[in-house]
Amino acid sequence: MKKFLSQLVDFDMTLYEVHDENHDPVQNITDFWTKYDIKSFREYMLELLTIYNGNPDQAKLLFNTDQMHEFIIVLLRMYMAYHMVYNRNMDLAKIDYSVLANSTNNQQELAMGKKIFDVFKLFSKNH
Repeated sequence: MKKFLSQLVDFDMTLYEVHDENHDPVQNITDFWTKYDIKSFREYMLELLTIYNGNPDQAKLLFNTDQMHEFIIVLLRMYMAYHMVYNRNMDLAKIDYSVLANSTNNQQELAMGKKIFDVFKLFSKNH
């Protein structure tokens, strides 16, 4: 029970830390994309959806509870950061995306995603 309460505090602090005078939303965005590339982001999101749906196929889960908790917290921080950047009209130009984790993998994932999108777009036009 103590661990669960600690996790709730982590979640709540994520929502309130944006009021800290030293809070840097751009750093939260950089921290997220430094740790997670598009492929790992997708894997975590699919696992969250599987858990949310009660794991109907009884699939073997890739991540343990602590890993999922950590991902959800940094995902929330990133979401809050993008929201703050948008509302404050902050400049994201200072982020050097080329140094983020697996930037080559991200470029490959984006290129593959574009190809898949184009196929579905073409398919939807023909039907």
